[in-house]
Amino acid sequence: LALNARLRRLLEGGSPDLMAAEAVLDELKAEAVPLDEEEVGYSLGRLLRRLAEVVTADPDDPRSAAALAEAAALVRRRLPGADLWSVQNEVYRAVVDLLPERRRRAAAGDAAARAALDRHADRMARGLAVITDIIDPDIIVLGGGLSNMVHLYTDLPRLMAPHVFSDFVRTPVVRNKHGDSSGVRGAAWLWPPPDAPQTG
Repeated sequence: LALNARLRRLLEGGSPDLMAAEAVLDELKAEAVPLDEEEVGYSLGRLLRRLAEVVTADPDDPRSAAALAEAAALVRRRLPGADLWSVQNEVYRAVVDLLPERRRRAAAGDAAARAALDRHADRMARGLAVITDIIDPDIIVLGGGLSNMVHLYTDLPRLMAPHVFSDFVRTPVVRNKHGDSSGVRGAAWLWPPPDAPQTG
């Protein structure tokens, strides 16, 4: 009980010490003390929400994003059944809401906004380069809100090139056909229309 209580205090403090929390988790395992998953999971959930609020308040601060990523990694390692969707969706909504304003500021000459969009494109290009190395796709189709960022269709192939294990990159990056609601359309197709003939 004492170890579980100390772990919750570490997670709920003003400046959570994740390294110390991981050490306590190791101690729990070494001493065969059951982890109070409900209470510790609650504390971790509160921590993730606090860190997500910091990220959404200032998405340009890499330290807050790194702290959130570190906490999420701890949850995945130690509580694999924990639900991270609500926190992920909260951060995603904040970023999506911010993008139109950031694009407008970048177009108006705001250097910080331009740098943020450049960082985003560079990191996305590195990720797509890894996928290209592994499965060599014929085409990359962007969906969702990303598909509205028109600069990506020219920037990504150029930025991917240095990171692809090849002398050249011919994989086109294109916009999806049905706009940023393609996911909803795809989900709708999972159910047949009411008048469709029944099979099986």
